[in-house]
Amino acid sequence: MLAFLALFILVAAYQKQQWDSDIFWALKSGEWIVTHLNVPHVDPFSYTFGGKPWVDFTWGFQVLAYLAYTFLGGWAGLSVLQALLVLLTFVFLYVTLGVLLHGRFWLRISLLVVVYGASHGRLFIRPHLFEFFFVSLFIMLLALYEKREKPLYLFLILPVEALWVNIHSSAILGLFIIGTYAAGRLIDEVRLRGFKNFDLDRKVIIPGLVALLAPVAALINPYGPKLVIFPFIHHGVDNKDAIRHIAEWMRPEFRELFFYFYPWPIEHFGFVALFFAALACLVLNARNTKSWAYMLFAGSLYMAVSHVRWVPLFSVFAAPVLAMGLKGVLERLEERSWPKAAVIVFAVFLTAILASKHLSPSGAFVPNMGLGLKEGKFPEGTVAYMKKEGLRGNLYNEYVFGGYLIYELPEVKVFIDGRTPTVYSSYFFWTSRLAEDHGKWKRLEEEHKIDMVLVKLESDLCSKLREDKDWAPVSFDDVAILYLKKDRFPSKTSAALSALNPCSSAKKFELPDDRETLKKGVQELERLISSGNASARPKRLLGLAYTKLGREYYERAAGEFKKAIAINEDAFTWYDLGIALGKDKKREEAIAAFKKAIAIDKGFKVAWLALGAAHHDNGAHEEAVSVLTKYLELADDKAEELAYATLGDSCFQTGEFEKAAVYLKRAAFLADDKKELAGLYYKIGNSFFELAEYDEGLSWYVSALSVGPDYANVLRELAAGFERRGRKEAASRILSMEVLKTPSQSAAK
Repeated sequence: MLAFLALFILVAAYQKQQWDSDIFWALKSGEWIVTHLNVPHVDPFSYTFGGKPWVDFTWGFQVLAYLAYTFLGGWAGLSVLQALLVLLTFVFLYVTLGVLLHGRFWLRISLLVVVYGASHGRLFIRPHLFEFFFVSLFIMLLALYEKREKPLYLFLILPVEALWVNIHSSAILGLFIIGTYAAGRLIDEVRLRGFKNFDLDRKVIIPGLVALLAPVAALINPYGPKLVIFPFIHHGVDNKDAIRHIAEWMRPEFRELFFYFYPWPIEHFGFVALFFAALACLVLNARNTKSWAYMLFAGSLYMAVSHVRWVPLFSVFAAPVLAMGLKGVLERLEERSWPKAAVIVFAVFLTAILASKHLSPSGAFVPNMGLGLKEGKFPEGTVAYMKKEGLRGNLYNEYVFGGYLIYELPEVKVFIDGRTPTVYSSYFFWTSRLAEDHGKWKRLEEEHKIDMVLVKLESDLCSKLREDKDWAPVSFDDVAILYLKKDRFPSKTSAALSALNPCSSAKKFELPDDRETLKKGVQELERLISSGNASARPKRLLGLAYTKLGREYYERAAGEFKKAIAINEDAFTWYDLGIALGKDKKREEAIAAFKKAIAIDKGFKVAWLALGAAHHDNGAHEEAVSVLTKYLELADDKAEELAYATLGDSCFQTGEFEKAAVYLKRAAFLADDKKELAGLYYKIGNSFFELAEYDEGLSWYVSALSVGPDYANVLRELAAGFERRGRKEAASRILSMEVLKTPSQSAAK
């Protein structure tokens, strides 16, 4: 389990950057600090709040991240920094639990696995990693002092606190931890001796002295008291509205937090296990548990129920608390074999779940392993276009794109980024969230003199700007689209990309029907791609445009789809490739493409339908029946007419005439085109004739003739075919139809 735990930590560190965009502005800020040999006191990165006061509460982390990135190989350096911090966190916990549990290797490792399970969702490269690092270090120093009574361990807290406050403002937790320890020592002495016999001795004085000196140590920072009290300002009245819209600062749902016992997601399961185990020990073993354990538990629990971001950190507090509460209980438990076995089995179970998540190709980590940026997560292609074109101006950007822009395109000051609400006011953050309202957007545009816009492709603002005659899209990638104001950039804007509507959902692009408009859009896409845009979405859209242009473009379309897949392998593009190959009569390749789409997304209904139709066209009717039956299960009552018609045809070809009639009837009910409807009625009649149900079949032939009179000749040929096959009754029944008789036969009758 220990080996697996180390492996999980390394796998979690070896991930492409996708979890967070704040690391980007942190790197740029670290570069600024190293270059200027000073911390920023005003905002250097935005044009909306540029020059306004900024208390950079993670400046130390930014410097460390920048140095690791610069001297340890870019993103590899950040992976090393992350792995080192997390490994040291668990080393500190391992030492702490060893002191508190008096060895007991089996229990230490089991608890570490539970802690990792509860916290690993937050263990990615960000300043908050130092919360885990320093909390575990503080508690280890206190545990070592408890065991050895050497003041050095306590006094080491002072330089550690000074270091912590300069790396992350969560250093306020250090003051809480040493404060609770000093108060707990005092309370325990009173509990032991009573007020009458109480005497101040070094057991109380030294922790109290360190607790008093710790705030003084925290003042050793370039911002002075402002940095120490920053967490309280950060959560002040003015910022409450901003914080409630930021995911990590939201309040967790109470019932889910405490009464969710299913082992997935494992983060919740680990939290619940530690919470109830620690609570039970504190309640049942109150006599032998130190007072500061109760205060640590209560404080960390309050944090966990207040904000989502504190839930994983709770485990770092709860494991030592649990270990302290177990004192005096372990001896009694170890007299029996089952408690130890139960704990180990539980830890092995968690290890197996974590192994599946970390090491399985379908888990959360293996598909994202590597260094650098995760494809399709950041506006790489669009920002590259802005660089190449040398675009400058007042840019409105999505909140989540701000950090990446600061890192990749510092020449263009941002509108907003992830430093909300430490830089940007709550009021400003509120107004920025109203951008998708057309009237409010116009006001924002005028107030901030916006002439460039970078937004998510599927946002409402993307669609609104596409319809606005003052704006034109000039570049897009897999996640974002760039609009320029036409009167500000007349030489770089045109209406061609608007006609292609790149704002469309990834599931279905809406291409223009006018061929000339479509060709202009194709030219614009070709220009965009040739400018160095390495994103998948423009290539996919170009492939779709080629497909719509017709036969002579099918091969080009397939080529663009393959290029897009090489960048970002998604189910939709594999499906598009299959359609292009099918239209180009490359049926085997089309079938392989549809199968790829389904392998990525088992519930991709349209891909199942296309695969079934391709099998049918290729003469593989048994495969078509199997695939189209699966499609009907997925689509249920929303199945398309094509599915019923094709499945009916394939069932007819495999001799399942009764099923063929069932599906063809449904297709006929859904059909609107008269010619198509006549054909379906005719096929239904054929199915019943194959079943020798001639009266029923004749009624459907009559329906076919009522919609398509030309089917009289088709029915005569069918009767001739039955005659040749020796099915005289079938032939005579068809020829007995009034409409098929010659004029002389009708007169004789």
